[in-house]
Amino acid sequence: GGFGVFGGQQAKAAAPGADGQATDKYSLAYEIPQAAGDTVMSLSFAKTAPLLAAGCWDMCVRVWEIQVQIQPPALNAIPRREHRHQAPVLSVAFKDDGTALFSGSCDGEVKALDLQSGNAVTLGKHERGVRHLCWVEKLQVLISGGWDKRLGFWQLT
Repeated sequence: GGFGVFGGQQAKAAAPGADGQATDKYSLAYEIPQAAGDTVMSLSFAKTAPLLAAGCWDMCVRVWEIQVQIQPPALNAIPRREHRHQAPVLSVAFKDDGTALFSGSCDGEVKALDLQSGNAVTLGKHERGVRHLCWVEKLQVLISGGWDKRLGFWQLT
């Protein structure tokens, strides 16, 4: 078994190696069960806070606070925020200071979620789905790449 995770669920056993035997080299140590209602499309971990975000095909963005305990070894994922889009979410990215999470969806919307208040605003829209997001701290700008073959540069106001 593994360490208790997210309400005491146990991590799954390690996948078998090439010889059919379980290998410790790449074993699954932790798992967040039922993290999404459908496929997880994108993950981002905040640079300055223990926050993990997932953008999912079920049109949701979910944020967990990850708590790690060294002795005895344990991990806990505490749900902190959830926000819905009108279409599947393809990409997520944190602002460097961990105060905002950006998300892009199949309908082309680029959103910013304030992690303190839970308020979300639409920064703009691509003509097609938003596949990639990148926060550039030095420029204080979010860059989005879409299926419309465009790159968008979004400033927070």
